[in-house]
Amino acid sequence: MAKEYYPGKYFDGIRLKENMGEITVLEAPIFNEKSTDADVIFYFRKGDKINVHPAEFSLNRYDEFIDIPREKVDEYKETYQKEFPDKLFEGDDKIYYPTPDSRFYKVLLKSGRTGWILKDHIFLITSDKREVSQNVLLEDDTDYRIEEPLPKKFPLKQRTGIRGYGTFALGVSRSSSYPYTERINQNGYGFTKSFDFSFLRSVKFDTTRRLFFGGVLHLLSYTNEFELKTRTTNEEHTTLGVGPSLAYDVWKTDDYILTTQATLIFNLINFTNIRQREIETGEKDERDFNSFYLTPKLGFIFSNRDFFYDFDLVIGTNIIFELSRTYEATNKGEQNSWWSGNSYERDFAVETNYFLGIQTDY
Repeated sequence: MAKEYYPGKYFDGIRLKENMGEITVLEAPIFNEKSTDADVIFYFRKGDKINVHPAEFSLNRYDEFIDIPREKVDEYKETYQKEFPDKLFEGDDKIYYPTPDSRFYKVLLKSGRTGWILKDHIFLITSDKREVSQNVLLEDDTDYRIEEPLPKKFPLKQRTGIRGYGTFALGVSRSSSYPYTERINQNGYGFTKSFDFSFLRSVKFDTTRRLFFGGVLHLLSYTNEFELKTRTTNEEHTTLGVGPSLAYDVWKTDDYILTTQATLIFNLINFTNIRQREIETGEKDERDFNSFYLTPKLGFIFSNRDFFYDFDLVIGTNIIFELSRTYEATNKGEQNSWWSGNSYERDFAVETNYFLGIQTDY
């Protein structure tokens, strides 16, 4: 077998160096056939030199002069040899002709055995400009070594028991409006938009790590518009709150978690800006109101674990219990006939929203 690497019929009178290649990956397998499913007969390490079939280095110096595809040449050659057999060319059917689209190079081992190596695992030493066009893998797919220092609890993946997530929710506002001095002819409740950021930790006495306790930062905003008899109004609501939260994983697998979560939000900032405009004259007036109240919230969360790298995809819904509260004015209006005093109350209401977000275990 070794003779085919050094016969005179492959020598073109130009190349005087050995037909060598250098391994560029940590561990390159040599296959006994031209397939990655074939048996591996040997492994070479990074930096090793190996004999490569001379045909892999051959150059057709007439390509630029003759515009004939290689397939046509091979087809003509095969036809010619069948029609005009010549003893001088006997055995030419065993000559190895590399194909450009092949993933493999043919190589020779020191034992004299031939094999096949992936082109991505070797760098041909051509000693000419072809070396510039060869690609070297940026990420070694054979490198099984693990960088140090090793992760804690290696080799088992360990959940820390600390969970954090952020969600964006949409809902329909049904909050009662300000008690205007005119009848409301038409109302327009806008979508509530809220952001929640939670930080939870599993409790120590729960060895199953299903029960979590922590805190939530809550931001809510929505706008309602109303049309009165002679005026139009616009109410902009902004709420910022924090509070404790308790979550329990009622069902969990390696890929999915269903969680119920109860939260009590202390609305530290609950700001409402009300603007009124006279339809005929265009005259305007506005006032600001503020309130402090509590909001219990019950949520149902479905998590798809490791949906994007180490991040989980979470979707769910919240049932929000808006307790009754009193809003106090922080400024005075110019049109006293448009306003019903310096304070007003909102009744108890139940709202729902639906959210989407990401979650991770620290």
